Amino acid sequence: MTRHRGHLIGLVAALTLGLTACGGGDPSAQSSTSPSSSPSTSAPTSTAPSPTGPPAQPKGKYGVTVDILNWDKYATDSAVLAYKRAAEAFQGSANLGHLAPGFTQSFAKPMQRKLVSGLQFGWTHHLHMPKTVKARVVASRSRGATTTVVDCAWGPTYGYYDSHDKWYGTPERYWLRESWTLRKVGGQWKVTAGKSAGKCAGGAPQ
Repeated sequence: MTRHRGHLIGLVAALTLGLTACGGGDPSAQSSTSPSSSPSTSAPTSTAPSPTGPPAQPKGKYGVTVDILNWDKYATDSAVLAYKRAAEAFQGSANLGHLAPGFTQSFAKPMQRKLVSGLQFGWTHHLHMPKTVKARVVASRSRGATTTVVDCAWGPTYGYYDSHDKWYGTPERYWLRESWTLRKVGGQWKVTAGKSAGKCAGGAPQ
């Protein structure tokens, strides 16, 4: 089945194939109802340090929050926070119908050009993305001014839905393993590249 992939890494891959890719989801899966209308209860609203632990996980600025399930382990990692904000700015832009301010702040220009094409596809076809993305960070490795962040994102929370809240294409009912490259530009982390790294083990998040 031909489909358009809404999540960032899938979108970048799809763009190289003319904005479409062959379906790679679970063939037995049916279209699912979007979780976008369900409020997130796992992402605190404050970034103020807790007297007994790491900084609380912030909500996204543009109506979408990437809920990192193992946040406590990476709460002080600035590159992980930058990846989180970049994903929120991308998915928030999809829902806003225009580029969120954080989009250009989060992505290097070559990535911006690729992602904008995909966003325009979504805007034209009146698609939207969930308001909460479930993810966990696998690793954050730094070398000089460059850091690689590897994450696993739950597919149904990380893609396009149509006006009837049905997944646009074949549902990806598994954890998507992704690798992001971030580099400091003017003292600020920017996403310079991203690639799919297969799947992660595990069932649906609770």
